[in-house]
Amino acid sequence: MTKSKPKNKPKSKTKSKPKSKPKKNDLWWKCSSCGHTLQRATPPETCPACKKICTFTEVSCYTPECGGPGKIDPQLMGGKKF
Repeated sequence: MTKSKPKNKPKSKTKSKPKSKPKKNDLWWKCSSCGHTLQRATPPETCPACKKICTFTEVSCYTPECGGPGKIDPQLMGGKKF
């Protein structure tokens, strides 16, 4: 009686794209429909949160008062004003 080796499952031939990490110079975008914010070089056509085709507003900070580049400007988010 011989033991048969377990068969390995064949690897999937389709490769999924790895999600790219936000870069330091990427802008912050806010969805006009649900308020979701994300950091990317350009806004997406469809919001990843609400899955709708939305308008995106840039809410990146450009001044030291709100933390400088790479941060979200709270004034543009409707938060506290400085």
